[in-house]
Amino acid sequence: MALQTYGGFTASTNTMTGVEFSKLYNPLHLKRVTQMMMFDKYALAQFIPANSGVKTMFCFRYRSLKPATTPLTEGVLPTETAIVREKVDYTVAQYGSFIKYSDQLDTFDVDNMKSQFTDILGDQAALTGDVVIRDVISAGTRVIYAGAATSRATVISGTKLVEVGDLKLAALNLKNARAEKFKAVNSGSTKIGSTPIRSAYVGIVHPNVVEDLRNLTGWKNIEDYAYTSDIMENEIGSWGDIRFVENTNALVDASGARPVYVTLVMGKDAYASVSVRGKNGTEMIFKPLTAGGVENALNQVGSVGWKMYCGAKILNELFMVRIESVATLDVGDLIRYSDNTGTVSDATTIE
Repeated sequence: MALQTYGGFTASTNTMTGVEFSKLYNPLHLKRVTQMMMFDKYALAQFIPANSGVKTMFCFRYRSLKPATTPLTEGVLPTETAIVREKVDYTVAQYGSFIKYSDQLDTFDVDNMKSQFTDILGDQAALTGDVVIRDVISAGTRVIYAGAATSRATVISGTKLVEVGDLKLAALNLKNARAEKFKAVNSGSTKIGSTPIRSAYVGIVHPNVVEDLRNLTGWKNIEDYAYTSDIMENEIGSWGDIRFVENTNALVDASGARPVYVTLVMGKDAYASVSVRGKNGTEMIFKPLTAGGVENALNQVGSVGWKMYCGAKILNELFMVRIESVATLDVGDLIRYSDNTGTVSDATTIE
């Protein structure tokens, strides 16, 4: 990580050649681009206790029994029923990042820039956890290639968009697997409390694909719902038994000739988000200018950082299916704030 210095902030090599006090300065920091966290809201929360001596745990899942439809014969015991138990392991890994700053930045910073570091790093930590969960659950074994395509490559070559048949197939897969519909969703990443919703399966979809969903027969926008009290955050509409929420963090594979978008359709308890409960599970770390030994002999460097444990696990492959498709409008066709390619006057790179 680059050291955030006062010299870097005012360096003449940057587009902005210093803080100009010939103009009235408004210390308001304009809103920056942030990411809506989504994937942990529909997860079963699992925790590994701190100081447990392990970072991998397991649980058991028991298979349901088939109906016993053979009539009993008087005096004769039927065939004994065997219980099938499956072991499911889940674990966590540690992630983290930090920003260093100099003593001169601390002394001459006109608007307490360090106060923004915590906010920026907090968003980074949340996005990291969301991406970790997304990547795990987007790699399940249950996949529908849009428009009856047979692979991701043929989705691209055939320019296959999401079709009504794909949504029907996704919903029927979950129904026949007896996946339970969501009746409540987690309130947030803290997993404290939940919000009741109308019973449905949930689909997480990229905004580009939403525009194709709106063209499907049977699609209903949230504006047309007969109810408004239990609309989920970022919900954009529904088709049949599936209610869709959009998220720009939905997985996009841009390695081919055009992007392939992954739409996840799931039932309750399809996957788990895993974190550490207790000491050092998630923490913000502040190192003042006075921290350190000989390596910081003149109290010239401080830092703000975060680290956390997180992970994810697909608990039941049958309760989740992904639909892979292209979109009429690709990310490459759009202008996005996050590209930062436009000309912005007085833009400063701090390094």
